[in-house]
Amino acid sequence: MGTSLIVGESVIVEHHANGSDENGYNVSSQKEAETVDDVLFEPRRTGIGIDQAMESIDSSTYNVTFHFPVSYDGELGPGDIIVYHSRKFRVMSRPLPYQVSPLPWNMQVDAKSLDG
Repeated sequence: MGTSLIVGESVIVEHHANGSDENGYNVSSQKEAETVDDVLFEPRRTGIGIDQAMESIDSSTYNVTFHFPVSYDGELGPGDIIVYHSRKFRVMSRPLPYQVSPLPWNMQVDAKSLDG
């Protein structure tokens, strides 16, 4: 494969376990963190970067998409956190890798900003 004009960036993925405590309350605890290289960030509004996106709209409802590389063999699920340029995003659903992708990225991860 030739050199791509699109270059991903490193993110930190914080995996969380969801469950209940002894009183039946929902709790989430961090299990582990890992750095993932070559991840693409896609704001839902085109033509702007993360700083402009976070300043221009209510970040509590702002959704973004991360595109993970084919080389990523981990699993992501609801409640996991993606840290991108010191900003945190919660994974909204369990993403599944594409069966076939002509690009080096094969998994779309929808996330919601936790910074506000």
